[in-house]
Amino acid sequence: MAANGEREGATQHLDRSFTMACAVVDAAHLANHDTHQIVAALVAIGWHESRFRRDVHMGNCRPGECDDGMASGPWQTWPLWGKTRPGVTYEPTHECARVAIRAYLYGHRQCGTTEGAMSHYQTGNLCHWKSATRRARLARRVERWLR
Repeated sequence: MAANGEREGATQHLDRSFTMACAVVDAAHLANHDTHQIVAALVAIGWHESRFRRDVHMGNCRPGECDDGMASGPWQTWPLWGKTRPGVTYEPTHECARVAIRAYLYGHRQCGTTEGAMSHYQTGNLCHWKSATRRARLARRVERWLR
């Protein structure tokens, strides 16, 4: 359900999903890292951070969500990693994906594993966080499917 109470229709959902997929793949190709791993990580992060909800993607979070307004987009990126703007079109989604990739790869460099990168993404500084295993497991499943 969108923040304004309107449901996203099947065609709208498909269009937005296609836009997200294109933005993520394009952003992943720009990273100097395994594209399949990056795409899989963003699928896992987005699923756990926002369930790819349209209202969150548009920047219309409910009270108490989106880290009280500090985080934005499907990957709930923070301004610390780069400024993003809400929106369901390609440009803001691509911008948000690039920022999420930057944060994920930083965590991967700091922690050395997918679990560590997921922990670091969520906490901002820790390589061990209890729920990181679920995110990493989903990322590995998606990566196997992509290959």
